[in-house]
Amino acid sequence: MLPFYHLPTMNGEKPSSSQIELLIAKALRGRLSEEEKVLLDRWYDDQENQEAAVYTKLSKEQFQEELFKRTLQRMQSPVGKKKPLVRRWLRIAASIVFALACMTWFYQYQARNTTPVQSAQALSDTYSSGPGVRKKLELPDGSVAYLNSNSQLLVYRDFSQERRVELTGEAFFDIKKNKGQAFVVETEGLITKVLGTSFSVSSHQVELEKVSVKTGKVRVEEKSQGTSVFLAPNQQGVFHKGELTKAEIKHPESVFGWTEGKLIFDKTPLQEIAPKLEAWYGVQVTVSVESDAPCQLTGTYTNLSLEELMELIRFSVNIDYKIDGKKLIIRAKGC
Repeated sequence: MLPFYHLPTMNGEKPSSSQIELLIAKALRGRLSEEEKVLLDRWYDDQENQEAAVYTKLSKEQFQEELFKRTLQRMQSPVGKKKPLVRRWLRIAASIVFALACMTWFYQYQARNTTPVQSAQALSDTYSSGPGVRKKLELPDGSVAYLNSNSQLLVYRDFSQERRVELTGEAFFDIKKNKGQAFVVETEGLITKVLGTSFSVSSHQVELEKVSVKTGKVRVEEKSQGTSVFLAPNQQGVFHKGELTKAEIKHPESVFGWTEGKLIFDKTPLQEIAPKLEAWYGVQVTVSVESDAPCQLTGTYTNLSLEELMELIRFSVNIDYKIDGKKLIIRAKGC
């Protein structure tokens, strides 16, 4: 990848703050070229003795410890192989951030509710959706992301150089085709690469991640071992307890329907609907069944309020319910 600056910068002219910000982002992510490393080394030598400005309630030592951990995580290759690290580069990573007061990464995992991060020196934008909230986002390349509830998407500011995002939770992506640059979605255990397609990624559960393809082709790679699968439309990559497998999607609407406001149940036991209702409506749900007979719910419900949904369910399943603010109590009398 070509550097974003020109060689005259290295002949006495000081780099701009925006150039340094991008270099910092690439350094902490382990993606500097040799030319960029030389420039950052020289800038660091000039800044090393300056007093750092710190804007945080933590002490400098506490923040350095947190940043040190974050740096080690960032400077891993996609397949889990560590890049060579030396003491000087760890010191550079911490000192540069202090010198420019670039606190963005620390605040992103300490205060996840900021959406998006608007700091002038931020290295990334973070978009969050709380319980019961779904968002549509337009990415810098014209691609579209639909963020499901209780999810977070981190988009790096150097997006024009590398189309890469980090996801926690669930999102559906409709990617604008770019033959020269893949689009990459990184989750806890997987790296998903596409050129132009539509697909969803789910990583709500720690030990279960899914990549589901609606159109086009997708490559899914497991980070620690480097194993990968290629997915076609209506196929799904499932990463469970360290193993990556491929499966067919039998009911596509149940996977992708949420992007159109559809809440779908397919022979779902009544005792298991609580988590889905909690995420969809942002309420606390309690379900009790008075009979041993299995109660199952099947139906597609589009853009309904919680009360409208419960009234429809009441006609198909023998239940009573009570909505009290942010609490929903469901009692099934037998099915």
